[in-house]
Amino acid sequence: MKKQKFKLIKPFQFGKIDGIELFYIIVLLFIGLLMLYSASIPTSYNEKDSSSYIIKQQLFYAGIGLVAMFLLSQINLELLRKFYPVFYVIGLVFVILTLIPQFGGSETIRRWFKLGPISFQPSEFMKFFLVLTLAAVMSKYHNRIVGHKKTNGNFIRKLDTMLDSKNIPHPRLHPINETIAPFLICVLSILLPAFFIFKGSHYSGTILILLIGITMMFLGDFKKGWFIFGAVMIMVGLIAIFGLYKIDPELLESIGKGRISQWIDKNHENRWQINNALYAIGSGGLTGVGFGESTQKYHYVSEPQNDMIFSIVCEELGFLGAFLILVLFAALFVRGMRIGLHAKDRFSQYLAMGISVSIALHVILNVAVASDLIPNTGISLPFFSSGGSALMTQMVEMGVLLAVSKQTNQKNIQKTQSVQNVQSIQGVQGVQ
Repeated sequence: MKKQKFKLIKPFQFGKIDGIELFYIIVLLFIGLLMLYSASIPTSYNEKDSSSYIIKQQLFYAGIGLVAMFLLSQINLELLRKFYPVFYVIGLVFVILTLIPQFGGSETIRRWFKLGPISFQPSEFMKFFLVLTLAAVMSKYHNRIVGHKKTNGNFIRKLDTMLDSKNIPHPRLHPINETIAPFLICVLSILLPAFFIFKGSHYSGTILILLIGITMMFLGDFKKGWFIFGAVMIMVGLIAIFGLYKIDPELLESIGKGRISQWIDKNHENRWQINNALYAIGSGGLTGVGFGESTQKYHYVSEPQNDMIFSIVCEELGFLGAFLILVLFAALFVRGMRIGLHAKDRFSQYLAMGISVSIALHVILNVAVASDLIPNTGISLPFFSSGGSALMTQMVEMGVLLAVSKQTNQKNIQKTQSVQNVQSIQGVQGVQ
């Protein structure tokens, strides 16, 4: 048996990236920084006695993020596929470290890793590492997932062979559907970080990890029966929550820090944040009160520079401005999915679609919270909300997405060259 030679993977593959997707990214980042500057002025001045403190920090992270995005846009994706377990383990270790008092912040909410001057939110990076892991696993075991390969498991196959060789009578063992193994790997990959993030009282991070993972598994062609069962269980859970509120409101108040009961009861005494966010959205009208002219950001809407920044966008830019921003996000998502669908291999497809889904889920849930469509939980708006960890992760994801688009562009260039070669040959034959 010949030994396989070690194959050196080039870290970069230079090529042309998708210009349209890059345009959407830059425009959204530019608008996001402008709106963050406006929304963060009161908080910056109140906390640091400087109206530009938060935006200066965000500009710093945006600059690093842009450099990272352009570098990663030329990365060899085979490098990510090969080392995905390393990234996943590193992310999981840092998530677990936040639960240790020496590294994790407060005793009740542990979502930040802190060591001297270093401080970041591991759950943000874990979202991308989860997308990377699921893309690698689902592409590797695709034939098993779709049911093209149904054989006995290795252990059972060896056991059958051994018993047969010794002429020992035994009942034939039933074949094991090999879909179960990749399914369990994916589920475990999702539940592990979700559990530790939940233990750190980071509920929004837990929800996003679960949603990103489930959506990617749906895109990965797993049997739809699992998802139908999950949807039924969610409906049963929602019915139980509303029933519990009718039976015992005080018990429901103790769940999720009272956010569910605040969402159900529109007269709840602790709906200050969401009510003022709704006032901001409503006061913007069609065209808004003007850039920088928001009144609700002056300590009426809590976290106007972060979780509730969309309400300030609606107040200052109005329905038309907010609608245009959502259209840009939709265009970014559609283009990202298109890049994924035209990728050259399944790993790149799942990676591009997973990144696009992750950004879309952040936008949908942030807007839903600000407009009181779902219970209030802290979810940032991509490219808009303050936070270095979130912005850096988003720019890294955009760089990887552009790296996938580079491959699809090369594929299209090769097709165009092939067509041109055929046409030139036909032309020569015609002349002869």
